[in-house]
Amino acid sequence: RTELCGDYAGHHLLIYRRGGLSGCARARRQRLIGLFRHPVPKFISALYWYAPPEARRLPPFSTKIDRWSAEDVHSMYTTMQRVRRSVLPPPNEYTAILGGGSGGGGDDHAVAQSIEVVRRGGMVVGLAEDMTASVVLIARELGWPSESMLYRSMKSGSKNATDPRWNPNRGQYHRVSHEAADAIKTMVRDDLAAYSAAREVHQQQRRSWGSGFDLELERFSRRQQTLQAGTGTQAAARCQP
Repeated sequence: RTELCGDYAGHHLLIYRRGGLSGCARARRQRLIGLFRHPVPKFISALYWYAPPEARRLPPFSTKIDRWSAEDVHSMYTTMQRVRRSVLPPPNEYTAILGGGSGGGGDDHAVAQSIEVVRRGGMVVGLAEDMTASVVLIARELGWPSESMLYRSMKSGSKNATDPRWNPNRGQYHRVSHEAADAIKTMVRDDLAAYSAAREVHQQQRRSWGSGFDLELERFSRRQQTLQAGTGTQAAARCQP
C-alpha cells in the first residue's frame, strides 16, 4: 500500500479522509477527496472487472463493443447481479455513497444530496479522465510537493486471451455503440448528475490556483512521462526530506 491511499481502481469511487503526511507542514486538517470517473466507462469497466473469466469469453461480453445492443447491456448486468451480487456496486454508486440512496436510479433526493456534498462539502475533486491534473490539484490542496504524487497508470484488464483478466474490449470503451451507451446512461442517470457537478467543481478548484497551476502541471507532466507504464494505477504520496 502507498502512503496516499494504496492502490486505486477507476471502476470504483474512492473517497477517503487523510490528514497531513509526516513532515508536511501545510496539511494539518483533514480533507475529503473524491476521485470521479465518467459513469458510462465506469459501468462498462465494472462489468468486466466483476465478470468471471468464463463469462468474458462468451457473448455478449466477447462481442465487440461497437456492436453491443441495449439488450446486451442488460444481459451482462443481469449476469453480474446473479454471480457477483455480494460485491457488485449499484449502477449509481456515487449517489449511493454521497446521497445515501439505494443506487438503483431515479432518486432525486439522493442526487440533490450528492450534488450538495460535491459543491459545498469542502472536498478536493479529481477526475479519472484527467488524472495528472487531479493529482497535482490534490497535492496543492493538501500542501504536498507535487513530485510526491508521481504515479504509474496501468490497465487492470489484459488483451491476452489466455489471461484470466482477459478483456476483449480493453481500451475501446469510447467506441461503445450509441444504443448501448443510451441504455447505460439511463441506468446511471443519477450518477451522471453527480459527475457533472464534480467536473464543475474540479475546474473551479483548478482555476482558483491561477496560472501557477498550469505551470506546475506542465512541469509535473514532463516528469510523469518518464515513468514506465505497467498494470494498475498507483500513487505514492510522501513528503521528501
